[in-house]
Amino acid sequence: MKQNTRRINLKKVNKEDMKFIYELMTNKLVRERLFEQREFSYEEHLKYWQTFHGFAYIIIHNEKKIGLLRDETQELSIQILPEYWNMGIGSKVISDYCDGKQGFHARIKNNNIASVKIFEKAGFKHHHIVLKK
Repeated sequence: MKQNTRRINLKKVNKEDMKFIYELMTNKLVRERLFEQREFSYEEHLKYWQTFHGFAYIIIHNEKKIGLLRDETQELSIQILPEYWNMGIGSKVISDYCDGKQGFHARIKNNNIASVKIFEKAGFKHHHIVLKK
């Protein structure tokens, strides 16, 4: 079901967002779609953000924090709370963020079909497949 996606804003991550990001990244459904599957403590989470080198934004929809967009040297990743999936929000955020810019890419698990579709809808094309053992 599509919702009105016009009320989406990005806000730079700050220390007040750490609890929300931790809850987002430890959400079981969100976690299943990430490359890094291991559980981590809140202290490890804070340490990661102290050394993060990139741009990070909280996704706000109708004045509520619903997700995270990260840009690490033009490698994009997006995580959104499951109750906001299938509303067109992810592809809108990515499309708006990349508008007029070139050179972005995303690494997506090959079984994460929803994320592949989000990035395709935002104009990304398949470049190559990485296989791991």
